[in-house]
Amino acid sequence: MTPSNRLRMAAPSAKLALGGGLAWGATMALIVGVSFLLRGWSEPAAIAKVASLFFFGGAIAFAPAGYFARLFGRRRFEPSFAMAFIGLAAFSLGGGGGVQRTGVP
Repeated sequence: MTPSNRLRMAAPSAKLALGGGLAWGATMALIVGVSFLLRGWSEPAAIAKVASLFFFGGAIAFAPAGYFARLFGRRRFEPSFAMAFIGLAAFSLGGGGGVQRTGVP
């Protein structure tokens, strides 16, 4: 397989990128919202602002993380799974930081 074909084949479909991004963003927002409620935060506006930051960061991160996992996973389950976790962690942090820096939420 040529490098250009490998790069093209690693890209997730639009349906997977959009659905996965929404699901990953919602998961991150839910986790942070529940965590803050359990820690006693009583300001709903502050919780919503932080949860939206996590949502947008996660939504932005899913497609590049999927690409990263497919590109470097070498079509085997274990490396792809590990690369997916590394990609989701790195791109979620980067996406959340980028959203916070631009002031979107």
